[in-house]
This record gives sequence, structure tokens and C-alpha cells, in this order.
Amino acid sequence: MDAFPDCPQEFRGTLERLLGLLNESQTAVSAALNKQLTRAENMRGGYVTISGVAASGQVRAQCRNPLDRTPAAVYGVKVERTDGAADGGINWSVATWRSVGDGMLEVAVVGLFPGVPYRITLVVE
Repeated sequence: MDAFPDCPQEFRGTLERLLGLLNESQTAVSAALNKQLTRAENMRGGYVTISGVAASGQVRAQCRNPLDRTPAAVYGVKVERTDGAADGGINWSVATWRSVGDGMLEVAVVGLFPGVPYRITLVVE
């Protein structure tokens, strides 16, 4: 209460409780951020990886759905060539995705170099 010396006496109790609650919540937020929140630990989503050789500039592959429900979205995070060559500048994207039953997803990534093997990391939410 030292920061509020002009606070009327009738409001001091309420202000002290509010400041205590604010302090507790900010302490919790600070602790969470300092422990480096991760998607896997704190969000309903997960990372999956698909691999394949680009046919006609796309990789179409299946992967396990990390969720217990149908995803709302699938985002591409990273594309890596697995043939040892430099990745170069490619303009790639997740073109389509769908649930194919039995906890599996089918994902198509386009904009890749034909005949090149890739490993693609995706976020499923």
C-alpha cells in the first residue's frame, strides 16, 4: 500500500485484496513464461512429420493424428531435403489435408522440386 498513500481508508482493504490477486496471477504468468511454454505441454495440438519423394512437385503422405478429435487446421512449419543437397529457395505450402479414418491424416504439400526426397514438419491443431 506504500504506492498508494492517498488511498482513502475505506478502500484500502479492497485495494489490498485486488493487489494481492494481481500479484498472484502475474507471478504465475512469469513462472510459466520462464519455464518456456511449449505447444506440446500447453496447447491442444501437436507436431507431426511426413516424408516422401515429391512427385509432380508434391508430397502426399499419411501420418497419425496427434489429437483425440478431427483437427481444425494443419500448418506447415518446416521442409527439409533429405538427399543432402541444399534446401534452396522453395515456395511450398500445405495444399490439402483430411482425416482418413482410424486416427490418420492425409496431407499434401505442394511447391516442391520433383523427384526430391523431403521431410516435412507440420502443426496439427
